[in-house]
Amino acid sequence: YNWYGTEDLGPLEPHYISSVDSGNLAGHLIALANAAREWRTVPLDAERRFSGIADALELTRVEAVRLRDGRRTQTVTFGQLDDAIAGLAVLIAQTQAHGDDLAARLKELSTQAETMADIAGALADERGDGSGVDLLFWANATQSSIDSHLRDLTLSPNAAFGLDKRIQTLEGTVRAMALAMDFGFLFDRDRHLLSIGFVVAEGKLDQNYYDLLASEARLASFVAIAKGDLPARHWFRLGRGVTAIGHGAALISWSGSMFEYLMPSLVMRAP
Repeated sequence: YNWYGTEDLGPLEPHYISSVDSGNLAGHLIALANAAREWRTVPLDAERRFSGIADALELTRVEAVRLRDGRRTQTVTFGQLDDAIAGLAVLIAQTQAHGDDLAARLKELSTQAETMADIAGALADERGDGSGVDLLFWANATQSSIDSHLRDLTLSPNAAFGLDKRIQTLEGTVRAMALAMDFGFLFDRDRHLLSIGFVVAEGKLDQNYYDLLASEARLASFVAIAKGDLPARHWFRLGRGVTAIGHGAALISWSGSMFEYLMPSLVMRAP
């Protein structure tokens, strides 16, 4: 259903099955299943490990720059935070270049990341207005990422086997959930379009339809066609109307919001 109570997880009135939200759920479950399979089967090299850590560190640096508004600090300074971030960046780069004894290098990174997170926490606390929450989040995310990779590298054989089985079970569960969905009953075979949803109390489809390619609904259409629930010709019934934008043109979405364009692009290619 489209709506559930957060306290008891029961479906809320009116009971409604949404085409677009079911498509979002199915698409993201498939993405999760594929990520779990890749996690189990594709070796993670040092470059990939440290590129993620470097991303979190860079976002920490961006937040530090954003917060620097000239306020006087009492215990630590932004200069100290800059030094800690720069030191971590150098160490990450060295680790990527050499790649030997990853566990030892991660331990060294973890120690420096803890110092950086402490400095970020002190600066955020001093402000007292919540403006430093993102700085603290990304500083802690940097340290958490390092510690997570360190745990993975130092797992015992039994623990590694158990983790592999858990991930395998997760993959199978979420993939089965996505593939068990049947979008066929949401399809109007005269219009060759998906209804917006199914009204459970009335036992019938909503009389409104998704008919634009540049909308959130294209993920539901894509998944349903790939599963065989809908005919491929449905894709070509999705509207491709355009509107003038400057010296070019853009596909028309439902509301003109970037959400309609970007939501499906999280998990599917959108040329």
